[in-house]
Amino acid sequence: VERSEEATREAYAALRQSEERFNLAAKGANAGLWDWPDISKNEEWWSARWYELLGYRDGEIEASLSNFKAFLHPKDSIRVEEEIRRHLEDRVPFDTEYRLRTKSGEYRWFRGRGQALWLDDGRPSRMSGSIQDITARKKTELELQEREARLDAIFNGINDAIIFTDKDRRIVDVNEGVRRTFGYTIM
Repeated sequence: VERSEEATREAYAALRQSEERFNLAAKGANAGLWDWPDISKNEEWWSARWYELLGYRDGEIEASLSNFKAFLHPKDSIRVEEEIRRHLEDRVPFDTEYRLRTKSGEYRWFRGRGQALWLDDGRPSRMSGSIQDITARKKTELELQEREARLDAIFNGINDAIIFTDKDRRIVDVNEGVRRTFGYTIM
C-alpha cells in the first residue's frame, strides 16, 4: 500500500509538472489553444489564453464550433470554413488568417493553425491548434499598402520622366511620364 501511495504521489507530481510546462509554453508563445476532440460534435475546449485574447474570462462562454463560427467576421466565415473542410478532407495544412469579434464588439486579426488526427480508415477524428493575435502586424501591412498606393499615385502622376535603375544601371521601373514622353515601357 505504501509503495502504491508513493507511486500515486509521483504520478500526480509528474502530471503537475507536465501541466505547468504546457501552460508556460502556451503563455510564452502568446497563443490561445483550442481542441476539437470529436469532429462529429460541436464541443470544443479553449484555453484560458484563448478566451483572454477575445476579451472573455476563462469559460465565460461555451467553447464550441458554432460559437467560433459566430465570432468570425462575415467576410472571413466562408473561406475559413472551407479551409477547415480542406484540411479535414484533403489534409491541406490549416494555417490561415481571419478576424474574430471580441467581447467589446471590435474585430481583431488572428492567425489560426491546426492539425487533425485521422482514423485508420481516413476519417478525421480530432483537431487541435492555436490562435495568435496579429492585429498589429495587419495594421502595419495596411499602412504600408496605403503608403505604397500614395507613392505610386505620386510617381505615376508626375509629368516629369522618372527612371529607376538597379546597381548595374539596368532599368527596373519607369513612371507614366517616361511612357508619355518617350513611349517606353518596361518588361
